[in-house]
Amino acid sequence: MSQLPPLPLIDGALFVDNSAWIESLSLCHRLAAYRVLHQRIPAATKVALHFGSALHLALGHRFFKYGVEPVGPEFYNEVADLFAKHFVENPTPVDDWRNVNWAMQLVKRYMQKYESEEFNLLVDASGKRTVEMSFALELYRHRPLLGGAPIPIIYSGRIDLPLLVDDAVWVMDHKTTSMLGPTFFDGMRMSSQQRGYCFAFEQLTKRNVAGFVVNAIRTKEPPLYVQQGKTWRSGTKSQTPEQWWNESFQRERFILKPGELDEWKQNTIALVEEFFWNYYRGYMPMKTALACTAWGRCPYYDVCTLAPEDRGLLLASGLFTDNKWSPLVQPSQSKQ
Repeated sequence: MSQLPPLPLIDGALFVDNSAWIESLSLCHRLAAYRVLHQRIPAATKVALHFGSALHLALGHRFFKYGVEPVGPEFYNEVADLFAKHFVENPTPVDDWRNVNWAMQLVKRYMQKYESEEFNLLVDASGKRTVEMSFALELYRHRPLLGGAPIPIIYSGRIDLPLLVDDAVWVMDHKTTSMLGPTFFDGMRMSSQQRGYCFAFEQLTKRNVAGFVVNAIRTKEPPLYVQQGKTWRSGTKSQTPEQWWNESFQRERFILKPGELDEWKQNTIALVEEFFWNYYRGYMPMKTALACTAWGRCPYYDVCTLAPEDRGLLLASGLFTDNKWSPLVQPSQSKQ
């Protein structure tokens, strides 16, 4: 593990996205090395990724084909076909609740809450609705310390849904999460991803963005009282299954302040430059104060607790799998 792999350049450029790169560099450079240099992620992570991709498929299909109007039985039949293919290609472990049935139930409940929308969609020059907008744009050019040609740093991602509210452009991001509440939305307010997507949209379209909307979907397994259709009571507190379902879908809108996107660009470039500083010295440091307890505990915690010469063995084991995720190569709805 002392030898760092080559930079994953594509035609001499380095593609960075939020999930694998920016988020990792914000937490711990050793974490980033595992994800983007060694390209290994925990095997268990794939279940959540695949389930989130399934819900993105359904929402993308809804907005692309049906816009913001109510849908009928045809929509659910189409989503069932999309899910059938997706879960065959990305099977869920038999003991995990995040399966095709749970995905379909979430979609039906989501559509009950958001039967029609209070916003409009953007359309492209051909009149098609703008949904799932993949992008790759040059952020800046890094100049290697040891000389050589500058390395274009390409910021990539996928904007779920640009939309219009009272003629103002907003960027919506569908977020699947196991937990909702103030802490979740506090994190979204400061999210580099949300600002980055607004930055990318402005750069690509030359249209000003008012802010971003987080469309959150709680994917946690329903408690027993919800599965049984009963009301939960504890002292003076109570909750019906309908109340539990209603709070599983939440949205928050965040207004961008003047200069906020320029600051995002500066911050992101600084993170990437710090990565290069460490990479040229052949060592990715651990930042243990926060990262080791991120998401409860860092998924690479057990790797880092081993002796340096043993870490590669665990990283190469069946507990981890190749990181092939890319925002530019994702399953997508049929563009009918």
